Parts: sequence; structure tokens; C-alpha cells
Amino acid sequence: MMTLFGELGQSSTTGDSAVLARGISLILNFTMMGLLIAIPSLIAWNYYTKKVEMLAVEMESVCSEFLRRLYHEQTFK
Repeated sequence: MMTLFGELGQSSTTGDSAVLARGISLILNFTMMGLLIAIPSLIAWNYYTKKVEMLAVEMESVCSEFLRRLYHEQTFK
């Protein structure tokens, strides 16, 4: 975008709409490509974050149950 406006400022014709339209088209194409990468990445990150959170809760409950049983067995010996 900076290059586009830099070129427009240096050109002798002040109302060259074709150059402006070409530059804006290029900028919008790069924006679309960025969004096509960012949105699926965000969805995958959200999915795996929830999965890791669920696994952590499950591991915590399994460890808690293990320690409870271990402590229970040691008190009756």
C-alpha cells in the first residue's frame, strides 16, 4: 500500500485511476490470501487448545484417583 501511494505521488498524472485500481486489487488479493491462511489456523488452534485442556482435566482426575487409592491402601496396612 505504501508503494502504491508512493508511486501515485511520484507520477505526473494525478488522476490515474487505473494505477490506483491495480494497486488496490493487489492489496485486496494479499489480504484475501492472509485471511485464507489465518481463519483455518485459528479454527485448528481453537480445536487443539480445547483438546489439550480436556486431556489435562482427564489426567488430573486420573492422577487424583490414583493418589486417593494409593493413600487409601497405605492407611489400611
